[in-house]
Amino acid sequence: MKGFARRRGSILLLVLIIIPVLSLGAYSFTHWMRSEARGAMTHLQTTQSLWLAHSGVEQAQALLSDANTIEPGAVDLEDNPSLFSRILVAPEFRSMQGMFSLIGPPREVDSSNIRYGLTNESAKIPLHRKSLLFSGKEDDQRLRLSGLPNMTPELADAILDWIDKDDTPRVSGAEADYYLSLANPYSPRNAAPRTLGELLLVRGVTPWLLFGEDANLDGVMNPNENDGERTWPPDNQDGKLDTGWFPYLTIYSAASNLNPDGSQKIDLNGDLNSNKEKLVEKFGQEWFEFVTKYKENKKGKKIRAVSELIDAKVEVPNDENSPNGPPGTPGNRPGGKKTIESPWKSAGTSQYLDDALANLAVSTPGSRPERVRGLIDVTRAPFAVLRTLPSLTEQNAEAIAGAARGRALGDKSPAWLLTDGLITLSQFRQIETLVTSQSRVYRVESVGFFSQPGPVARVEAVIDATQSPARVLYRRELLSVGNAYPYEMLAGGTTSALPSSAVAP
Repeated sequence: MKGFARRRGSILLLVLIIIPVLSLGAYSFTHWMRSEARGAMTHLQTTQSLWLAHSGVEQAQALLSDANTIEPGAVDLEDNPSLFSRILVAPEFRSMQGMFSLIGPPREVDSSNIRYGLTNESAKIPLHRKSLLFSGKEDDQRLRLSGLPNMTPELADAILDWIDKDDTPRVSGAEADYYLSLANPYSPRNAAPRTLGELLLVRGVTPWLLFGEDANLDGVMNPNENDGERTWPPDNQDGKLDTGWFPYLTIYSAASNLNPDGSQKIDLNGDLNSNKEKLVEKFGQEWFEFVTKYKENKKGKKIRAVSELIDAKVEVPNDENSPNGPPGTPGNRPGGKKTIESPWKSAGTSQYLDDALANLAVSTPGSRPERVRGLIDVTRAPFAVLRTLPSLTEQNAEAIAGAARGRALGDKSPAWLLTDGLITLSQFRQIETLVTSQSRVYRVESVGFFSQPGPVARVEAVIDATQSPARVLYRRELLSVGNAYPYEMLAGGTTSALPSSAVAP
């Protein structure tokens, strides 16, 4: 009996040990399963938010494929919260709603507020438009990049050398002999860069110059971008965001080369007789006869700009008899000459120039005549971009940028630069073929999120609407640069990336 009692006591002790161990194991297993379930749910929501963001890109592509949307003045594509903010995609996902917003950086670079809309790629310096970058002398070419923040002559020359097709370095530039002498040698592109990040290969260009303090590439100042050296990135803690060169440069911009009814513009250097009826109806018989004579007098040389016809004159044979004049007087007998003048006068450009630029062209570019690459949209371009245009002074660029800020949407052409007296006729002739008000390429940043705090995903894309349907030229998921936008901003409670006490006045 005593042995049995001892064994029974041992069993009781064993049970008392096993029960807590089993309980602890069950608790650990339950905790582990709950963690796995939460992880699986987080992964599912992360994936879901990413596809919500991709849905925003598809929505933007659909909008830009609609001719009624991209018609000048029809819809504000760049600042339109009702069209681009909190667009519902999934009405219910485990008691939450899935949605996206299309967000753009503010127009003022030191602002902390976001903008709901697309970003106009033609409001940037087109690194793929060599006729813009390389016209004039080298000093003029270097000066065109001088409006970019922290730009120096050495950096400008190095960038231009990277793009131009020769191997002769500029005064302060660098060509193949420099790059091939590096520890890890490579050759310059000698063409437009394929991505803006490629500029980091250019001598002297650093991430700070290209992207500034904007570590997450959202264009607005976040707390970590205004705290000095405490967190990445390093910044000067001045309450203003240095965005570097990235917002001012593009390799994608293109504009429409169609007239307002969607048909091809009439090429002044082409066969005008095949379009005589349209031209006479639009501009008159006198104008048609003048242009025909003007082209004959140029003997095959091209008309370089539509505005070349303003105040133009041409000498033509005089076939009329005038017996009252002395013999041999030009213009008074058959075989003499007479001067005819263009019906387009500089004093009345507001009466015809807008229609002329909207319906006429001076060339048929490339294999896709409906589009022209690398034009600058003067209705949206900031000073640093306008400074790139040849013949314009700093005062001209400032005046145009200021006038554009208060200008309503809907310009058919850039004629207002001349009709409003912002530049001279001579200046307009030099920039006419480099500017537009018909941008058709937009950068999109789509942010996918839920109606409750949770995973947020960002997708960036560039969409070309010079064709229908619009085409996505470039797309990437911004996973490596982080969320950027606080949930309160995305949910609609605020439009600022900073607490109200931290926003610079």
